[in-house]
Amino acid sequence: RWQIAIKQRSEAKEATIKSIIWQTRRTGRVTPVLEIEPIELSGATVGRVTAHHAGNVKALQLGKGAVITVERSGEVIPKIVAVIKKASRTQIAKNCASCSCALTWQRDFLICTNHSDCPAQVENTLEHFFKIHGQVDGFGSKSIEKLVAAGVDTLEKIYDSSEEDFQEAGFGPGQSKNLRTELDRSLQVETEDWRFLGAFGIPQLGRGDSRRLLQHMRLNDLAKVTKEEIMAVEGFAEISSADIVGGLTKKWPTIKHMLSLGFNLSETPLL
Repeated sequence: RWQIAIKQRSEAKEATIKSIIWQTRRTGRVTPVLEIEPIELSGATVGRVTAHHAGNVKALQLGKGAVITVERSGEVIPKIVAVIKKASRTQIAKNCASCSCALTWQRDFLICTNHSDCPAQVENTLEHFFKIHGQVDGFGSKSIEKLVAAGVDTLEKIYDSSEEDFQEAGFGPGQSKNLRTELDRSLQVETEDWRFLGAFGIPQLGRGDSRRLLQHMRLNDLAKVTKEEIMAVEGFAEISSADIVGGLTKKWPTIKHMLSLGFNLSETPLL
């Protein structure tokens, strides 16, 4: 059968940068988002464009007053395709916008190393779990932000919270009941063990790699897994295996606690 690929025509316009917003991700990477004078592209108003990493900001000399060409094709995220006028002064963040911790460079990336106490990283990590787990409603960014502000800042604390605890954190009676109901439901509904593992945000261990790993060992085996054992699985190199072991060691107390709650996990068939 013949298949026809329809390529949407891209549209590009010049835009002036108003400022750079530095957003801290769950991994600690700090991403520069360019706030621009709004332009119309492909039927949509564009007011922000990602610069991907701090190395780009430095190399392209981006900052307030710089003029860039922004391109967008259909529903594709707008991107920078050219710099028309460089900024008189490059704007590089020195401190995390969330926790004020001094940032460090790792190749082209700025990193906030305050992983356990940075509100942005804590919030994004919690939100990542509920998003990837996919069986819990009500725990979006606004709810997570409210919980963290109230000191309910770990999965253990969230899952151990009662309706009264949620009310003390600032939620109404109805919403508090719904949150507790959703948590209880998430324990009962069947969830793949690889999805459960991938939800913890361990470096180098997303859903695909979690499934690959659990085709060769059981979830509980990961408590004491070695770098060499992971490297023996096809697709895992030495550096990524070391990162996984480090991440598992750090996250295992949380994983162990969550397992003790009785999640209904379906095991990945072993190869």
